[in-house]
Amino acid sequence: MRILDGQVHIVGPSTPERPWVADLQSSVGGAVGAATAKHFGDDALISAEQMLAAMKTVGVHGGVLVVSTHYGFDNRFSLDAAAAYPDRFRVVGKLDPAAPDLDDQVAAWKANPLTGALRFLVLSANHRAQLVSGHFAPLLAACSKHGVPIQTYAAGNL
Repeated sequence: MRILDGQVHIVGPSTPERPWVADLQSSVGGAVGAATAKHFGDDALISAEQMLAAMKTVGVHGGVLVVSTHYGFDNRFSLDAAAAYPDRFRVVGKLDPAAPDLDDQVAAWKANPLTGALRFLVLSANHRAQLVSGHFAPLLAACSKHGVPIQTYAAGNL
């Protein structure tokens, strides 16, 4: 039997080619408490190879790479890992709901055999206000149109 992990994160160092978002605390609406703050520093670094090794030790064959908040809407780090290990990973990514070419981006996401769902976070009062105001509506509409599943994380904010 193959066992798959439904949500794993990989994170590389911030580089000019793949920079982390400037303010990780702000990108999650300031919702990161002290207990999880370490996940937003160098303690968060884990490569695809390290993840595969860790999964192997517990008998897990593959996983769903959920793009880390470190990268904002840049899905390349996880997509590159899935391309390197297509029999082990698929990607749940994030797209900017305000992007002018959002519909095209969602269509391309659907066409990519390495991708699965798209995700948005509701981690703070600000995110909740965005949800209520319709900020995510274009993303939801495009995903519905193209048949792309949505994953959300809204701990305590619905």
